[in-house]
Amino acid sequence: MLYKHSFSPNDLPCPIGKDAPTKNKLRYYRTLKGLTQKQAATLIGIDRSTYIRWENGETKLYHQSKLAKTAEVFGCETSELSDE
Repeated sequence: MLYKHSFSPNDLPCPIGKDAPTKNKLRYYRTLKGLTQKQAATLIGIDRSTYIRWENGETKLYHQSKLAKTAEVFGCETSELSDE
């Protein structure tokens, strides 16, 4: 028996809020845009492994220019992506 994964960004609760961690916000916006981690990384101008570390919460500091580019790619404000 095969299982077809049918994940939709609309299935995710919107994590936007002051208490939502950046990693949840990154995944939410990436999925909302229909991008893979590799596609998002390429558009932002970083290595895929770096993006994966961001999304896994392994990196807590983000270069301001990369955070700005991420917001541009995802169509949101930088303040919506940061934890603070």
